Amino acid sequence: MGPMSAIGAFSYLSKLLEPVNRDPRNPLSKVGPLGKESYKVMLDSAGTNDFMAHLQGLGVFGILGPLGPLGALGPLGPLGPNGPHGYKLADEGVYKMANGSRVDTREAAWEPNSNRTWPMVEIFTSATAAESAAVPKGNKLDTSFVVTHSFSAGKNLYHIAGGREPQIISFVVFPANGLSSANMYTLEIEVEAAGKKHTIKASQALLLNWVQLQHVANATYKVKIANTNALTLGIGTYRLVVVGSVKMYDVTAEGPFQKTYFC
Repeated sequence: MGPMSAIGAFSYLSKLLEPVNRDPRNPLSKVGPLGKESYKVMLDSAGTNDFMAHLQGLGVFGILGPLGPLGALGPLGPLGPNGPHGYKLADEGVYKMANGSRVDTREAAWEPNSNRTWPMVEIFTSATAAESAAVPKGNKLDTSFVVTHSFSAGKNLYHIAGGREPQIISFVVFPANGLSSANMYTLEIEVEAAGKKHTIKASQALLLNWVQLQHVANATYKVKIANTNALTLGIGTYRLVVVGSVKMYDVTAEGPFQKTYFC
């Protein structure tokens, strides 16, 4: 039952590094936390408690679920810098193969005869680095990245393209270290789709602000970070995490707490 066993951590690492059509039991497969069966087990065991249901995409606690920064698609998962993909995280925050070519996606088995392509989670150490990485993509970032940036350095606006595929996108901003903990960082997201614009704000005081939304095909996003604590004079460092789910993820919560736009 240890890490070297058939269900241990090293077993999962080796499975992800194998040719993707050999064994679908990797962390990004349908038998992992992204599959419907995982939720069925959790929901069945939860009884009358609906906490598990709200860990699903668009749920009240969806940011803590598999689509948030702590989930399988986030920076701590197999698509992040410590994942078993064999790529090197370059100084500029993107992943590269041994020959120096850039890698933006990773294929992994979803089931025995089906693979899925997932976006790598880039790790940028400044807004400038994120801006540079976006140049080959039409000056827009994709929906899976982390940026750590000094608020006082400016450039606290990020341009993101969600692509053609439907997906759920999670955004969360928080202080990057203890010295920045007095800051109250807020999110303002301008969504543009089909010629229409709408602004979503997350600006709760003394809380970590986050947004989780259903992406409309070809929508673009302008994500602005603000610091609402005037006492800190804008000094401090924040971390913005954006996690996209790609089109296969269709396990979502429903309820009156959700708002609908572009309908």
